[in-house]
Amino acid sequence: KKKWIVKGSPHIDYAADINVLLTYYKLKDNIRDEGGLLPRLAKLAFQRGYNNAASGNKHLDEIIAASITAQVLLEEQKCSSMDEAAEPFANMLSQLLAAGYRGDDQSVSRILGWIGYNLGKWIYLIDAFDDIEKDIKSGSYNPLLQQYKYDNQDVKAFKSGIEDEVRINLLQALSQTTGSIELLKLKNKGIIDNILYEGLYGKTEKVLSCITSEKRSCERDEKSVRSIGN
Repeated sequence: KKKWIVKGSPHIDYAADINVLLTYYKLKDNIRDEGGLLPRLAKLAFQRGYNNAASGNKHLDEIIAASITAQVLLEEQKCSSMDEAAEPFANMLSQLLAAGYRGDDQSVSRILGWIGYNLGKWIYLIDAFDDIEKDIKSGSYNPLLQQYKYDNQDVKAFKSGIEDEVRINLLQALSQTTGSIELLKLKNKGIIDNILYEGLYGKTEKVLSCITSEKRSCERDEKSVRSIGN
């Protein structure tokens, strides 16, 4: 019986290497934030894969490492601007997406970079909003708690108070993304439109609506959001 297989391609290899590099640095970040044995064992198990991916993509590894360093510095400084706090991750995704383009048209590279930047900003901000309760309990840094000066008030009231401004920032990032995608000549554009309009726009409203939704539903959305950012 015939089976479908994915043929090897530089695009698939690139995406796989990026995934390995990001996962490795995420594990390092977990060790820094939480400590414990499990993330250390996971990092050890990932070490060989990371070494292989990094050896063939030194520039990409440097981009990710520099982004993590900048992010840690902003967190240590308790940065009180969500836009500034989102910059390292947004810039990293911008560079990674642009670097994956193998053509000669510089305008395409610039468009991809802008798409990556705005997607990165969306991921960072929606994750920050989604993590508010967890970060309050753990005492972890969250740019929204800093910018809007959380002072031990009711969490639902706090989230409701900042919801509109956060929504504006999230929708602006997605608007820039969709507008930029329209400039590209893409195959299977219907699939991409579905991801954007049914996926990311829908996810934005679901996460923001978790202020008043049932806890179990919100927890499902939280796991889904984390899968985008990690």
